[in-house]
Amino acid sequence: MITLEESNQIPLPPSPANLDDIVPPLARPSVIFNNLELKDVIAEPLYAYKEERSRRWVNFDRRNMRLQVKADWVNRVAVKVTPGNAFKQTETISEGIASSTTVTEMFATTIGVKTGISTPVADLGADISTTLSQSTSQTFQISNNRQVSTEFTISTGDEDSVVWLWQLNRAYLLSGDLVTWAVTGDKGINQLTGTNSRKVLTRDGEGRERTNQMQVNGAKREGSSRFEQMLPVDSDVFVFTAFPSTRNVTVQMRDAGQGPVVIPSFTGLLQSAVAEADETTQTAAA
Repeated sequence: MITLEESNQIPLPPSPANLDDIVPPLARPSVIFNNLELKDVIAEPLYAYKEERSRRWVNFDRRNMRLQVKADWVNRVAVKVTPGNAFKQTETISEGIASSTTVTEMFATTIGVKTGISTPVADLGADISTTLSQSTSQTFQISNNRQVSTEFTISTGDEDSVVWLWQLNRAYLLSGDLVTWAVTGDKGINQLTGTNSRKVLTRDGEGRERTNQMQVNGAKREGSSRFEQMLPVDSDVFVFTAFPSTRNVTVQMRDAGQGPVVIPSFTGLLQSAVAEADETTQTAAA
């Protein structure tokens, strides 16, 4: 699925130029959302942790956190098909978050999702989606990773066709400031994380979390450094391009236990996004 906002920014996937054009090029990533500000609407308490090497207390400054979203098309099938001879191919497709659990949890914790060794999260994808959507006023749908054995079927009508099948991948680049605090004793820790803060064990090390939403009071900032974190996500969005025309081609995909799903052309995908947005608007107005 793509949102209406994304449909205006997602790049056109490459298309074959002739019947001998069997090898597709690499698609270049394109920025679809740039410099989105993450507003501090985080419900979980602020937490800070002690760095492993320096043993200094640090935390993320969410007042200066930005999100950039890039998208690119990854080719899954490239084939020449003839009338009456449907092409079938089974591929293991990855959908959802495409990074390790540790990297995913670091990303989630940074934006305010409560996670870590002592607080496991059942569905990080859903929690990341909710937090990013609330923080940026954009719609994000991110799922946990799954590997799907998928059969693709491609057929053409009354003329030979070259068909390229594409999967949309997104990359979420988070940037901001990692703040170092001049905390050396219990008084400084209390100033940073609150008098009634709780000890927590995070994947970053020993930490403490606040039990209220009050601002840091009295703790001295020692310095800060910029950081970047990347979260790659394989989407469930597929399209195809074709020569001489997409109108003559039918592409379907079938997962285990599910019926066939028709894959649209790129133009069809954009039209579906507009239609779904219109339906949502009409439902809300009713």
